[in-house]
Amino acid sequence: MHNQLSAIFNHAIRYYGLMVNPAQRAGNMGTEERREMLFWTKDEYMRFSEAMMDKPISYYAFEMLYWCGIREGELLALTPADFDFDAGTVSITKSYQRLKSPL
Repeated sequence: MHNQLSAIFNHAIRYYGLMVNPAQRAGNMGTEERREMLFWTKDEYMRFSEAMMDKPISYYAFEMLYWCGIREGELLALTPADFDFDAGTVSITKSYQRLKSPL
């Protein structure tokens, strides 16, 4: 959000005579921790999936996550209507998100 607001103010400086960028003056609104993303190889996943086979719900959930590359929220939002078994497709059209209560 801060980056987009700063870009708008930079545009105003460049084209509309704004003297300073208030977003730049205020600074960032916190720090974002950047973590390296680690991925399993196919062999690593195959060993994991073999251990999960005795838990069908978990097994199929991980199958969707690994082979389809969907995110956890997309998996949690799936409904039976999203699966077309005749066409062999799944429609990823929404995501589930849990929001913190404002209280």
